[in-house]
Amino acid sequence: MKDRELPEDRMATMAEDGSRVYLYPGEVQGLFQRMRARVHFVLVVVFLALPWLELGGHPLMLLDVAHRRFSVFGFFFWGHDFPLFFLVVGIFLFLAAFMTALFGRVWCGWACPQTVFVEAIYRPIERWIEGDGLARKKLDDAPWSFGKFRKRASKWGIWLVVSLVISHSFLAYFVGKKHLFEMVQQNPLENFTPFRVMAFIVGLVLFSFGWFREQFCVIMCPYGRIQSVLTDDDSLTVVYDSKRGEPRRAQGLPKDQQGDCINCYRCVQVCPTGVDIRRGSQQLECIACTACIDACDQVMEKIEKPKGLIRYDRDRTLRGEKTRFWRPRVIVYASALLVLTTALTIFLGTREWVDATFIRMRAEPYQVLQVNAEEWIANSFQIHVSSYDPHPIRYHLSSTDPRIKVVAPLLPFSLQGGETGRVPVFVEFQRELLQAGTGSGNLRLQAKVEFSDGRAPQEKEVVLHVVGPF
Repeated sequence: MKDRELPEDRMATMAEDGSRVYLYPGEVQGLFQRMRARVHFVLVVVFLALPWLELGGHPLMLLDVAHRRFSVFGFFFWGHDFPLFFLVVGIFLFLAAFMTALFGRVWCGWACPQTVFVEAIYRPIERWIEGDGLARKKLDDAPWSFGKFRKRASKWGIWLVVSLVISHSFLAYFVGKKHLFEMVQQNPLENFTPFRVMAFIVGLVLFSFGWFREQFCVIMCPYGRIQSVLTDDDSLTVVYDSKRGEPRRAQGLPKDQQGDCINCYRCVQVCPTGVDIRRGSQQLECIACTACIDACDQVMEKIEKPKGLIRYDRDRTLRGEKTRFWRPRVIVYASALLVLTTALTIFLGTREWVDATFIRMRAEPYQVLQVNAEEWIANSFQIHVSSYDPHPIRYHLSSTDPRIKVVAPLLPFSLQGGETGRVPVFVEFQRELLQAGTGSGNLRLQAKVEFSDGRAPQEKEVVLHVVGPF
């Protein structure tokens, strides 16, 4: 058995000289693998479909960084909405921390793109062409031949096609499906920068999902390094019940002294990152993929022992102690998540499609006019109009009070979706509107926004506060 034991002084994927040890995880069937397969299928379909779907004539998901235009499930954001980015990032970070505190590395094993694409697409293709883990290892060790070349060429050729599909869908998130179709039909030199980006993404996807695989999880991904900070003994993780399993079956050990673990190493053989779960539940390399659970359950069925020697559980439960759901770290993460989500919801719910700011011009602050023996005051402003609407709009400013006139040759003012524009305007009003002795007053105007998509116009009262001396 010692030749099957994993090293204790280094990772299972690293040899003594520091070179990589390739893994050939075996195939396993079971409840959790069927559940993961369904989840992975849904996630792959969602990833591939989102950039191609539309809602109200607009992309369901578009992250057009070049034009600072973003469409997310019917909500539209522009470059001047960048402060919201911190709210969104904060929500995702605290959501990840909250889920990790409760369910351990559920993200890694169930939803991480590295795991999803490797386990749902790339590894099944590899098994279909080259066989199971033992067959793949035998093929790797065999000298080059026509059969080996044919299998390798077929595998990498199909992987290349899959990588192209994934990369094009990924690019559609940032350029939109219409522009993507146009670029595909044109000469690559006409869109050389996107072409280079696409080539890089294809190479990166092929490299990561086809060759690098578990190395990304155990070497590059920072999430595995910080999980020990986010989890505790009450977090739900994949655990090995050592009280029930130990001592393991060994030669010379009386049968009545043996635990349920028969030391078959099946849990190690199916692990995609080379982990022996029997060494502890909080190993950095463990991605909680549950392959070891299904593998052990199959063995327990064969030897007619209860399932669950390896299972989802909590370390505190294994010690026979009572677990806690609400604990300080969970309360902190949940509170922060609630505050950030509430702030984002309030902002989106109270957000106006058009925002106008009046700024006094730097030239002469005011003029005194004589109109039919009456004194009028003229103030000059510049209106900064920002559109948060995806459709073109027309902005108009007027007054229903005969004592107030709006002089603006450039109004109505047209703006495209997400644009910000400036237009000068003069506001003339009778002196009698000012408060006696203070030289100040409020001017009430009517702003009207017309939408190009047929929606009813939006009207809003604008109050300008003017201050003397006049």
